[in-house]
Formats: sequence, C-alpha cells, structure tokens
Amino acid sequence: MTSNIFTHNRAKPDNSTRTKVMAMTVEIRDGKLCIEIDMQKPEPSASGKTLVVASTKGNVVTTVVVDGKPVTIGLNAYIKR
Repeated sequence: MTSNIFTHNRAKPDNSTRTKVMAMTVEIRDGKLCIEIDMQKPEPSASGKTLVVASTKGNVVTTVVVDGKPVTIGLNAYIKR
C-alpha cells in the first residue's frame, strides 16, 4: 500500500450566490485509511430525517491506491434531528 496523500476540494452551492468548498484529505498511514473532511453547519439531509455535518456529496475517486486500484470514498456524517 502506498502512503499517498489525496486532497480534494468539491464546490458545494448554497442558497446564495457564494460557493462553499468541502475539502477532503485521504491517506494511508500505518495501515489505516485516514480521512479528514471539512465540517459544515448542520443542514437537513435529502429526506429531512437527519442533519448532515460533513459529506463528500457523492463518490470521489482518490489518488490513494490499494492493490493497484484507486480508493473511492462516499462519506456522509450526520446527527439526529
């Protein structure tokens, strides 16, 4: 396993004309997949059942490689409403 570090910035539109950026860093360190992602102000999920506090907003293919293949991450962190 390679200890690559992958940094991703995904533009996230909000209700204004500004764009928020969700940054994620991924690396393999000491045999562990380490994911660091920006947190956001809690906002309702698509279903409205939970409040999302961090998300990749879909799958993101990284440059971190395992067995010669890139690792894909889809992450949602949420709290109860």
